[in-house]
Amino acid sequence: MKPIGNTMDHYWRVIGMANATNVDLVEAMDQHRLTSREWAKMVETCRRCDWVPECDRLLAEGPDLDQAPSPCGNCRRFEALSA
Repeated sequence: MKPIGNTMDHYWRVIGMANATNVDLVEAMDQHRLTSREWAKMVETCRRCDWVPECDRLLAEGPDLDQAPSPCGNCRRFEALSA
């Protein structure tokens, strides 16, 4: 079984990708488009993602993305929240 990453590291990675894709997770929760359980699931998905090294390199550049890259385990979720 593949080891999973530290929860807080991945929490911040999710926040970073949300910022890069202009997704406001707090606003999404306020608008009832995202539950705390769904947010936690995004972090858990990130913890199991194989794309983490590439994600870290991308986020270190401070990108402004139209959407999360397709290898991101939460790509579809970010896409749904940006709509």
